[in-house]
Amino acid sequence: MADVFAAFGRELAQVRLSGPRARESWKAALSVLLGLTASFLLFDTNDHYWAAFSAFMILRASVAETLTRGLYRVVGTVAGALTGFFLVGFAADHAGALLLAMMCVAFVAIFYFLVSPHSYAWMYFGLTAELVLTITLAAPETVTPFVALRVGEIVTGVTACVVTSCVFDVIWPVADPGPSAPTAPVDAPLPLWRGLFNEHWLRENRLPLTHAARGAVAFAVLFVLWRFIEFSNFGDSAVTSYLVLLVPGAAIRQGKDIAMTNRGMQRFVGCALGGTFAIAALMIAADRLQLWILALAAGVWIAAWVQNGKEGAGYAGSQFALALLVTFVQSNGPPEDILPAWVRFQGILVGVFVLSLVQAAWPLPAPTDSTDGNSSAVSLAGV
Repeated sequence: MADVFAAFGRELAQVRLSGPRARESWKAALSVLLGLTASFLLFDTNDHYWAAFSAFMILRASVAETLTRGLYRVVGTVAGALTGFFLVGFAADHAGALLLAMMCVAFVAIFYFLVSPHSYAWMYFGLTAELVLTITLAAPETVTPFVALRVGEIVTGVTACVVTSCVFDVIWPVADPGPSAPTAPVDAPLPLWRGLFNEHWLRENRLPLTHAARGAVAFAVLFVLWRFIEFSNFGDSAVTSYLVLLVPGAAIRQGKDIAMTNRGMQRFVGCALGGTFAIAALMIAADRLQLWILALAAGVWIAAWVQNGKEGAGYAGSQFALALLVTFVQSNGPPEDILPAWVRFQGILVGVFVLSLVQAAWPLPAPTDSTDGNSSAVSLAGV
């Protein structure tokens, strides 16, 4: 954990207000403010931070890549919302059926995240479906408005991000990096339901399948905690477990559990620093709207700077932004209570702890041949 704090500090020591990297930070701050403004005008909810975080996460230097990531996020969110809504219709009144649905969604989404060329869409498919199912555990009557609002906020944030990216491409263009190197063609993977009956496919995907199964088990453990010890923050812990499990495919195929451990530490450090920054800023800004906006923009700028750095704290930067937005954005202005942020942080701690237990009890097996160790893997950049 100390290494993550040190890496975060090294990124902050390199802060500059101009240059290509600063351009991305300015773009992120404007994108988040635009997404929030649009969400305030369109939706009556206390969860506007979903639009803001969408506006933050899909940004890339090029408009084309931003648009592609935005499309993946929207498609994955809509597909996950519809899948979760469909499963709720069968499982809403049965705890065991809900548990089975959550485990199946986690298994499928994590596996395809590791092996599919469309990993970003699969990530948000699983995340949204799990959110819908966890909402059902606490308040099934809110599922329909939750799905509608979540999709609307995501689309709003993505639209704000694309618009901002286009504007920056005009007023602050970056040099064309030239054509990228051609990549080797990748054979189309078998569908999961067919691959499970194919011995060669099973051998080739042994490690991704194992990792996906561990994700399903982690959800089962969290479910048991919620049912039997009345754990109140199941949703945030479930989301934490899911996101921390989404490690680069290369690390999984090489049997490296350290990638998941590092991811959990980065999530903890990023959320701790983001929450601390937010609380300190709120003590200064209080109910003054102008200071609140400035503090929010400054925090997003810092998060984008760290996320785009090369010191090894990129994921901590994105989690800094998430904790900041959850704390700062609770209604249509400065929040009146920081308790929701503290409750969410408790959920993150529980999620990371449960994953650590599952990881210790069920470590990844070592690769047995060149297929396990060298297969092409999907990058996790920017997740």
